[in-house]
Amino acid sequence: MRRLHYQNTLYYYDGPQVIELRDAIGGHYVGVLVDVVDGQDRYLCTGVAPERLADFRIGGVDLRVLMTEQADGSYLFATGELGAALTCTSVADAQTLSDSLPAPGFVLHEHASDDSTVVEARNRANFV
Repeated sequence: MRRLHYQNTLYYYDGPQVIELRDAIGGHYVGVLVDVVDGQDRYLCTGVAPERLADFRIGGVDLRVLMTEQADGSYLFATGELGAALTCTSVADAQTLSDSLPAPGFVLHEHASDDSTVVEARNRANFV
């Protein structure tokens, strides 16, 4: 059974809505909150390239594109507490996946900046 480990909250609104995770060998994942099951948050997760995750952080790509452009097309539901390893299950069917993916147009920053200092600060998750 695959387990993912919470790394960072990318978007927070009454709780972590979009999170960054890693697997046991350092693979990067992004997860979006879809519901609560037995009092535990459940996230739709998929593997992402580190470069594309950086693009998302600076507003260069929207969340739906980030989650749907990966090569292998695998999606997981990760459930549990963010302080511990999240337990993963495969997404059962295409309709469940379609219902769980975020809407187009969600970006972390309204406009991507061309200023190299701002881009570098955002890539490092520092204050801008």
